[in-house]
Amino acid sequence: MRAYIQKRHAGVDHDITAKSGDIRQMRLGTGDLRMIQRSHMADIASKYGEPKLGVLGSHSALEIMDGAKDENFQTMVYCQRGRDTPYRRFTRIADHVRILDRFYMMALPAEQEYMLKTHTLVVPHRSLAVYLGYDILEDDFAVPIFGNRRLFRAEERSEELGQYYMLRRAGLRLPQVLSDPHDIDRPCIVKVQEKERHLERAFFTVSSYEDYMQKSQKAIERGTVNQKGLDAASIEELVV
Repeated sequence: MRAYIQKRHAGVDHDITAKSGDIRQMRLGTGDLRMIQRSHMADIASKYGEPKLGVLGSHSALEIMDGAKDENFQTMVYCQRGRDTPYRRFTRIADHVRILDRFYMMALPAEQEYMLKTHTLVVPHRSLAVYLGYDILEDDFAVPIFGNRRLFRAEERSEELGQYYMLRRAGLRLPQVLSDPHDIDRPCIVKVQEKERHLERAFFTVSSYEDYMQKSQKAIERGTVNQKGLDAASIEELVV
């Protein structure tokens, strides 16, 4: 019997196919389906020999692996078929290149097992969270990572415990966030998810509600954004 784990994040559909129970087995036999515990990952990492640094092969991986090689680490990059040329060209930074049909397949149980066997420590970046999704990273990706997987969602402004929450809890000053475009009475920046490129955001500055309406309508007419994206957009006070 095969189970299909359907995940959606930032407009990207993830259809990860795995044998039933494989992911639970990768969870160290605990049967715990909550967020992967730090103690479990620390126990795995403590048994590593010389760790290899692994990274998903988006543009951010180049700089990560360049720094890893500067520190004399072995590196492994997971590339989507057809997007591996930069890593094969710069042979100094990529010791091992693994080719996948789709990026999200990095989270398949067989790949997780391979990473554990090769003592791989994954260095995350934004694309890892986008292509794998928060739920997979928090609950199913049972491979040690550099950093805290509890903080991935903090990048999102829309999350209850997202970056605004973190900034306020830290007592840091931040631009005022407006929940209604009618309240725009000063220079502001609008950050809205693009209509077609769901991983990208469009930005435009406004100084009044009328200005907002004019510029947002033009963005819709250009096909850059849609009304759904505007309804969920962040409107922040522009600080210069």
